[in-house]
Amino acid sequence: FYQPEGLFAAYEQGIDINRNLNDFYYDEERDLWVKNINMLLEPVTYIYLTQVIFHNNKGRVVAVEGNANLSGMARSVVLNSGIAGSDAIVVDYNVRFKKDCNMNGESVDIAGGRLMSFGMCNINGTRFAESRGGVTRADDGIKHYMDVTMQFSNGMDSTFVFEVTDQVQKRFKGGVITVELDMDTVPIPKRKGGSGFDAVVVDYEDGGTQEFNL
Repeated sequence: FYQPEGLFAAYEQGIDINRNLNDFYYDEERDLWVKNINMLLEPVTYIYLTQVIFHNNKGRVVAVEGNANLSGMARSVVLNSGIAGSDAIVVDYNVRFKKDCNMNGESVDIAGGRLMSFGMCNINGTRFAESRGGVTRADDGIKHYMDVTMQFSNGMDSTFVFEVTDQVQKRFKGGVITVELDMDTVPIPKRKGGSGFDAVVVDYEDGGTQEFNL
């Protein structure tokens, strides 16, 4: 599913239209009465920044496919309420691979990306915390997975699938989703060829998918 554009909306309820014109002004050019309404535009799309940080990579992962996916996000939104739809989809977005980034004095490699989404299903991300007494987490009962296909130095590729449900629930208005990998603990794939298949399942038949719980 492709990303939506950045979208804002405003909706005023209980506007009284009657013969009392005290709150109206007359537009002579258009020959009609006009009522000004002050409304605040609120976002109904949210930006997520994702980063996979490779510790001790030592040249093992040399590139990423260029696309990643984040699952469990809303397909749509109702503009007059700001509440996202109930139909969960997978959002495709671009990622880049940067080598030798300094993180607190450590040299790490990072696969980073940016995506726009309607957010989590069945909630208004902008007003959710206020409407629930300042809660810091939204739970729509949907699991969220991020997958990134990586190429190793031996020419093999592998799709890594990370469960990021906890992070998405805490960032219902968008934010940074971080995965940290110690590459000393990740085996280099030995299979021949690579499908490049972006999957969110465990043990896909070609052996090219690995799952990590975070």
